[in-house]
Amino acid sequence: MHTNVVVVTIDALRADRVGALGGRDLTPTIDTFSQDAATFTNAHSVINTTDPAVTSIQTGRYPLSHGVLNHGWRVTDQEKQSIETVPQLPEVLSDAGYRTAKFGRPLGRWHRNGFDRYPSQMESRIAFDEQNQPLVDKIGELLDNVNPVLKNIGERFYTTVDRFLPEQSTNSINYDHWRDRSEDRVIQNLASWIDGEKPFFSFVHLMDTHGPYTAPPELVKTYLEEFDYEVDKTEYEGWEIPSAFHAEVMRGDHPEIRHKYYFSETPSTAV
Repeated sequence: MHTNVVVVTIDALRADRVGALGGRDLTPTIDTFSQDAATFTNAHSVINTTDPAVTSIQTGRYPLSHGVLNHGWRVTDQEKQSIETVPQLPEVLSDAGYRTAKFGRPLGRWHRNGFDRYPSQMESRIAFDEQNQPLVDKIGELLDNVNPVLKNIGERFYTTVDRFLPEQSTNSINYDHWRDRSEDRVIQNLASWIDGEKPFFSFVHLMDTHGPYTAPPELVKTYLEEFDYEVDKTEYEGWEIPSAFHAEVMRGDHPEIRHKYYFSETPSTAV
């Protein structure tokens, strides 16, 4: 009898924020799950960047063994050639008759190997909602059907252009709608996919704790008051500040945040 396998990673989640590990009361679902599960209190990532860390999860090897040491555009051609020769868990399980799917953050490249279903970069722009894809995602699907290379070119072009588009004002964001479209939708897509033939393997990469942070300013204030601490402004001089939030602060909103956390009158802002 085959065992179904689901691997869930939560990007940038700190152990001291998990209630089951003695952290704050911020992870009720994980805490409940841990009551009937094996909990490892001395587990460490092999490295602090995503590409090599996820590759280690998928291969069971240290970065020096599988060959990927860098992340993102810093990954060299030599590293890519090295990892392509190493069998990965989705490939092994696919050969054994498993359905395989990735949900959540799409890293692409060799991370796609062995998956029947893998999210695109365009899909990530709407939190991987396959049932409500905008025009750019449908175009991506059409290009992929013609040639995957065309799809990759289209994704790179879209990502480059999108960086220079004006950022949406924080005032216009519907936070309840944003949360409904994001990681909750990833789990919904996973649940729909699981309700099919078995056995299956799925890798789920969630970004709840990672930027961009879209919490309402009122919630930010609440937590700042509850978990107040002194800030060494000199340590963070020059850090980028999200432009939408920066615009609010510069017009006079959130004076207590500006007084305590802003490092100059004209801080740098994100593109």
